[in-house]
Amino acid sequence: MNGATPSAKDIEEWKNIMDKIVVSDIAHEGLQAIASGATLSFPGEDVLYLGICENYPKYNIGIFVVKAGGEIPLHDHPRMTVLSRHLFGKMRVTSYDWIDEEAVVLNSGRPAVLVADSVTEGPSPTTLITPAKNNLHRVVAITPSAFLDVLTPCYGDGERDCHYFTLGSTGNPKAESEQVLLKSSSTPFFCVSFVHVFVFTVGRLELTVYL
Repeated sequence: MNGATPSAKDIEEWKNIMDKIVVSDIAHEGLQAIASGATLSFPGEDVLYLGICENYPKYNIGIFVVKAGGEIPLHDHPRMTVLSRHLFGKMRVTSYDWIDEEAVVLNSGRPAVLVADSVTEGPSPTTLITPAKNNLHRVVAITPSAFLDVLTPCYGDGERDCHYFTLGSTGNPKAESEQVLLKSSSTPFFCVSFVHVFVFTVGRLELTVYL
């Protein structure tokens, strides 16, 4: 990952690696305990972020852990590619695409189309977000859940800031391909962030990261 839009070959290689990763590959006792049914408890927020590795602005790797009933609000990934591996738990993911990628968000909202609204249970195959496909999504945990994200390039520098949205006057879409209006949201989203030592062993690949 060099920060440029990854090639189809690069994406396939990363997906093959990530599809092999399970919770037991990650040397983090708390994460493994949650996956085994331990109570998920951390103060203040519904989402815990475990940072693994960042090489700004090229890529960022981390794990999001979401309490049952917690959510990551509808947000975008501007000009970014994201590979996401659902590690455990059951969660609902609702994804949208902009109808016109160059349009601006007006007070009434910006037109988008629903592309997916599904419940998944981990571990499940790695999914792909691109600048043009599945780029906006909302994640709601039905049970305590975790997923591993690889983002390239990273959020930030004013050109790839994360934006949050709410549904406009059109309300909730009832079927895929149905158009909606998405309005900018000023409600901030926070998560508890921790860094740790991680060891991944997948086949002959071993990655140890000290943070």
